[in-house]
Amino acid sequence: MNPDPNQAGNRTIMQTVNGKFFESGEAKSLPAKIKRTGELILVDIDGQPSARMLELDRVSDKLHGLSRKVYFAGGAVFETEDDAGIDELFGHKGGFVDQLNRFEGSLKWAAASFILCLVVVFGAYRWGLPLAAYAAAHVTPTVYSDILDYGTLQSLDRSVFSASELPDSERQKFQTVFEELLQTAELEPDSMDLEFRKGGIFGANAFALPGGTIVVTDELITFSETLDEVAGVLAHEIGHVTEKHSLQQIYRVAGFYLLIGAVTGDDGQLLDELVAQAGILQSRAYSREFEHDADRVSVELMLKSGRDPLAVTRLLDKVLADCGESCERTDILSTHPGMIDRKAAIKTLIEKQAQN
Repeated sequence: MNPDPNQAGNRTIMQTVNGKFFESGEAKSLPAKIKRTGELILVDIDGQPSARMLELDRVSDKLHGLSRKVYFAGGAVFETEDDAGIDELFGHKGGFVDQLNRFEGSLKWAAASFILCLVVVFGAYRWGLPLAAYAAAHVTPTVYSDILDYGTLQSLDRSVFSASELPDSERQKFQTVFEELLQTAELEPDSMDLEFRKGGIFGANAFALPGGTIVVTDELITFSETLDEVAGVLAHEIGHVTEKHSLQQIYRVAGFYLLIGAVTGDDGQLLDELVAQAGILQSRAYSREFEHDADRVSVELMLKSGRDPLAVTRLLDKVLADCGESCERTDILSTHPGMIDRKAAIKTLIEKQAQN
């Protein structure tokens, strides 16, 4: 015989919690209140003559903005907004979600979590992205790099460059120097291509594309006075290719985009603008590292080929005289190291090579 819920004997009846009661499988609720005596759960439903005794199944965790639910064996559910009453009634400590909710509600832990998040994001940005980009660049199939070269050069030819106006004999002279440097670097002659273009807004310049295409402008050739000056530039660009700097840069910027998206949870127009601006700053910050690396390769190749590794610094002197104070020192937003800083670094590299 079931005990009478209204005759609880010497059991202590705890506080009453008001809410709504749903019969098993029913969407319509009835006003009700529950109370507990020992292990017995009593449900007093409005309009019914006596309280019902039900077997407890489980109690839901506390979540901000959601009602608490008491689930009974058989499928009936009691729902209430009285979190404190449920906790007192059942001595409920909550599961993982409830603990997480309390954790988020603590200002101290919220501040600690925010700081930890900043540390993780900074670590990913400062060390994770470069390492991941380095690994990705060195496993990227050559065919993809070649496609990038072709597409980039085609685009520049349509929008910026025009055909080189250097005499064939002049281009062949520098092509020969280029092939000698590749041989010194123990690279196959067809592993890289040298292209000449009239630079337009690029002016006196040279750059390397991911697949090994190196572009030198007529203006740079005209700007130089000796063969070794251009040879030093070509050796520098060969260093960019062998160290896969262009590919690493692409992966770093792409990774930065993903990192910002993961942190903000936003992929809208505002994020696109933020990433576009931040990506520029990020690429500038990393370029100083890559330029120093390429200068190291240039010094090594020039010394091995019997050429003057300081010749490129004389070319930099001309660039410095041409562009003035804006090139003099490295600053936090400079795309390349300042010319004075860069010349000093090259001389240090030469001294180190001489000591070996």
